[in-house]
Amino acid sequence: MAKDDFGKGSQKRHLAAIKAAETKRKKAILQEKEQRERKTSKTTKSKIHHNIASFIENELIAKLIVDLKNHLISSESDLQSSIYYHLRNYLSDYNNIRISAELPIKPKEDSKVFVDLVVSKIIHSFTQLVPLIAIELKEHKEVGTDLYEDIDKLQMLRENNIIKYGFMIYLCRSMKDQQHWQEKADNYVKSKLKSRIKPIIINIYDNITGTEKIEFDRRWQQTKTYDDSNATAKKAAKTRKSRRESKILQK
Repeated sequence: MAKDDFGKGSQKRHLAAIKAAETKRKKAILQEKEQRERKTSKTTKSKIHHNIASFIENELIAKLIVDLKNHLISSESDLQSSIYYHLRNYLSDYNNIRISAELPIKPKEDSKVFVDLVVSKIIHSFTQLVPLIAIELKEHKEVGTDLYEDIDKLQMLRENNIIKYGFMIYLCRSMKDQQHWQEKADNYVKSKLKSRIKPIIINIYDNITGTEKIEFDRRWQQTKTYDDSNATAKKAAKTRKSRRESKILQK
C-alpha cells in the first residue's frame, strides 16, 4: 500500500470516529431531553389534580359561604349550580378540562352510578373522557346517613382507579356545630382507610351571626320552593279585582 493511501485511510478512520462520537453525544442529549419531558409531563399532570383539589377544598368553599350569605343557595340543585359556576371560572385557564353534571359512570362490571359533578380531562386520541375529581353533594337541615353512603361511593371509584380525588360537600342548617359533623365525617374516612376522599361539612349557622340567621331563615323559606296558590302578588291582584267587581255591582 502506498504511503499516501495509508494516510488517507487513517484520516477516514479518524473522521468516522469523530462522527460516531458526535452521533453518540447527540443521542445522549436527546435521551436526556426525553426523560426530562416525561418527568415534567408527569409532574404537570399531578400538579393539575392537586391544584384543582386545593381550589375545591379552600377557595371554592369560601365562595359557597359567600353565596349562602347572599341568599343564592337554598337547595341541593342551587348548590350544584353554584359549584359548577365557580369551577368553570377557575378551570378557564386549563386546556382540555371540563365539568360534567350527573355523569353516569360504570366501574368495570358493576352497575352504573351517577355522580353529581365530575372534573375530567379530554384527550383527543381517547374514545372517552378521563375522570379526575368526583364531587358528591347533599343538602339537608340535619346531616344524615347519606353522608357515609356518598363517601363509600367515592371510595369505590377510587378503588377502581377511576378518579384521583373525591369530595363530599354536605350543606346543612344544623343545631349541632359544624365541627361536630366534620369530626364524625373525618373519623369515618380514617376508620375505613379511605385515601384522597375529603368530606366537607358546611353548616351555614356556624358562618352567620344570630341576627343574620333570622333573615337567612326567612329568605331560605322564601326561595326554596314556589306554590302558585300562595303567590302574594296574585292574591293581591285577585283581591283588587274582587273589590272592583263588588263596587260595580253596588252601583
